[in-house]
Amino acid sequence: MDGFGFLANYTYLQSHGGSVPLIGASKNNYTASVYYEKGWFGGRVTYTYRGKFYTSTEGNTQDQVWEQPFGTLDANVTFGIGDHVSLVFEATNILQDTNRSRFEPIDLISDYFDNGRRILAGVRATF
Repeated sequence: MDGFGFLANYTYLQSHGGSVPLIGASKNNYTASVYYEKGWFGGRVTYTYRGKFYTSTEGNTQDQVWEQPFGTLDANVTFGIGDHVSLVFEATNILQDTNRSRFEPIDLISDYFDNGRRILAGVRATF
């Protein structure tokens, strides 16, 4: 198990602000990572979740706009080449989750953003 590790955090937020919720505050958020780093090789897989949160109130109908829950799976791998150079491969939003906002209580789509999966390959050098 030498070189393996696990990181996790969880945040629970309960707000009491009257009839309008706190803008941008998710009730539940968490991140969990599993990693291996030893010698010339390193790798990490991380899942991050953010619960739904209030963004605004629509002017005409007074319906509230809520950003829907969002989760992303990211990973990276690093291969060391000598003492000062490494190859890096990263992937973000591997599961291709989307950002969605909905009007509540009428349950209609407000916004939809598909950021897609992103993959990066590179070389890192230290001097």
